[in-house]
Amino acid sequence: VEVVGGSPPPAPAAGRSRTVYVPPHCPHRVPTITGVEHLDPVSVYNLVREKRCILVDLRGEDRAAGLIDGGIHIPAIGQGSFLGRIPELVQTWDSEKLIIFTCQYSAHRAPQCANWYRQQAKQTQRVAILAGGFRGWEAVGLPVQALAMGQGAQQAADAVAMQLGTQFVQDVRQQQQQQQQQQQ
Repeated sequence: VEVVGGSPPPAPAAGRSRTVYVPPHCPHRVPTITGVEHLDPVSVYNLVREKRCILVDLRGEDRAAGLIDGGIHIPAIGQGSFLGRIPELVQTWDSEKLIIFTCQYSAHRAPQCANWYRQQAKQTQRVAILAGGFRGWEAVGLPVQALAMGQGAQQAADAVAMQLGTQFVQDVRQQQQQQQQQQQ
């Protein structure tokens, strides 16, 4: 687990016009289950700043696009199954009131991991995804720690995110089908 530290600057001023983020077409978007909230970036920013949540960045190589200060890094892909780590995470975060998951767009990895976490966490704990993901956060002008420089590097990070997210969903669906076949 890698913690990205630092104190973010103040939230955008009230009344300031904000860019409306429209995520790209993300095939195989994962729907969230009942009990998984969708929180807007400004709300999440304030929660992170006030230390009222755990923000979990599930990205891998696509983190080259940048980081959100205050988030912790637990990749959804690689280093063992995220699903297999959930009992440990539920126990570790037992006293936390709100766990928020994010990936590049919150279209694949974030909703799937939030769904899995929701199914095992106590019902009194809130579970959410960052609406729009990292790119939604960035689009409304919230602070990011830049890693990739230039538009080409940003586009490469987005391409990796789309590829990883789509492959993640396909792998999960394949595993679910195999489990269903074994149960029959």
